[in-house]
Amino acid sequence: MKGLFKLLVLISLCILFSVTNTLSQNVDVKQSKASLVLSKDYWVALNSAKEETKNENRENLKLCLQSQFFEVKTICVRSIVNLEGENILEKLVSMLFSNQIPQRSTERNLQRKEFNFVLIESIEKITGLKLLVTEEINVKEINRILKESRKWLASRKGIKFDENQFDEVTASDELLGYP
Repeated sequence: MKGLFKLLVLISLCILFSVTNTLSQNVDVKQSKASLVLSKDYWVALNSAKEETKNENRENLKLCLQSQFFEVKTICVRSIVNLEGENILEKLVSMLFSNQIPQRSTERNLQRKEFNFVLIESIEKITGLKLLVTEEINVKEINRILKESRKWLASRKGIKFDENQFDEVTASDELLGYP
């Protein structure tokens, strides 16, 4: 009888180890996919972002918003807006503010400015606001768009909007490459 009990305990431990190992492998696969969207290799990050968009993986798409590549972030923003709607709006407004940092190269500055339009279009899509009144964007326009977006967010949350609570973009148009 003792031998049968020991055998059952051994089989139970083997099953427990097998299940734990399988779960661990699944976590490793999820973590490795997540790390691909943040890869420093452009093509790896881009292809991973496209795959996450196709799979509608919300968590990895949110992670993808931290990519160093504007094209990767663009793919993720456009996809996640459709999946998350208002839930992602605060992040998009924050990203628009954070995107007003001058880049070292002309190409990166152009990409940054194009990404502004992607963010603004996404904010418009969620809020229904008409934020882009001109094709020429400058610091004054960015601050107006940020203010209107934050005001809309505050009204949705049922809180009073205090424009003094938020920072404005203070860099010059020239420094940011705006006309």
